[in-house]
Amino acid sequence: MKGKFLGFRLREAREIRNLTLSNLADSLSVSKQAVSQYESGISQPSPDKLIRLLKILRLPSQYFTKERIFSAEKIGVPNFRKFAAASKSAREEVRTKSLWFAELIQVLKNYVNFPKLNLPDFDIPDNFKEISNGMLEDYALQLRKHWNLGLGPISNMVRLLENNGIFVARFSFDDKLDAFSIRIADDSYIILGNNETTCVRSRLDAAHELGHIVLHKNVTEDDQKDPQNHKKIEEQAFRFGAAFLMPMQTFSKELLSLNNEFLIHLKARWKVSKAAMVKRAFDLGLLTDSQLKYFYRMNSGKRFREELDDSMPLEEAVLMKKTIEIMINDAGFDKRDLLDLFAFDEKTIIELLGLQTDFFKVIEDNVINISVKENGK
Repeated sequence: MKGKFLGFRLREAREIRNLTLSNLADSLSVSKQAVSQYESGISQPSPDKLIRLLKILRLPSQYFTKERIFSAEKIGVPNFRKFAAASKSAREEVRTKSLWFAELIQVLKNYVNFPKLNLPDFDIPDNFKEISNGMLEDYALQLRKHWNLGLGPISNMVRLLENNGIFVARFSFDDKLDAFSIRIADDSYIILGNNETTCVRSRLDAAHELGHIVLHKNVTEDDQKDPQNHKKIEEQAFRFGAAFLMPMQTFSKELLSLNNEFLIHLKARWKVSKAAMVKRAFDLGLLTDSQLKYFYRMNSGKRFREELDDSMPLEEAVLMKKTIEIMINDAGFDKRDLLDLFAFDEKTIIELLGLQTDFFKVIEDNVINISVKENGK
């Protein structure tokens, strides 16, 4: 029995490939309305158009027959750092990528046991507007205690998240997005950028998105679209992330000077940018507004690059790599099996799971060996 072509899969693939309806219609030599009807399920592409779609979108045919794993009500409101700055197409692309990432994880859950989401039961107001700065400091401290972190620097933020049941991936996406988080079913996901960023900036991005997961489960899409509400939501996530990385009780005692060399020393210890440390000091009342503005003015020409940035590598997500190793070494899968299991193209699987770019390059093991006879005999 043949599988049914599912229109929503075409829409997702188009978003992932960053194609408009018009782009895809032109490539197929059909009208924009025809593509829209394919996506809505009103009509299906003819066999020749389907073959053309497979080539354009670089996906296997079984992808288009995969039923939806998550119902709409199981997909939470995505948290975009710069909602207004990023284009709608950029937001749709990274949202769809995160859904595909979540799909892969749901498939893998049939074979492996992942760490369970490990968050305390915070007493957080349903209305985010009622969350005060003092509460944000307390929530960050509560989570540190729950995860037995003490009050010192966090050695690896990404590893910490993965160990506590939060799925992390690094994607290439629009520079205006920075990072992204979303709840899907019972799981939480943090998506970090892997282009044009630094270790310290990415660590704060991760802590910021952790703040959204902890604080903002009741935030609606309308809240995100409202500029004032979105600003408040982002300020809360930033304050939580900074408090989580730089606890008031210890960090405030170590910030003895704003001298550049001393800030570099603290940066190496706390793995946080100089700019983030100075902003944290201001939020804790350790700096005046004029001191903060002076620092920004003196460092305005450096953009995102600071001392030590080139010597501090990005923290890698390793959970998926280890999972695939288990699938191959312990569960009896080979790489071709994984392609069939996931029903995505090789490049997409590699990006979503953070695998080596040559992961699916298989050395043929069935080559016939022929040797030359000695003396022609």
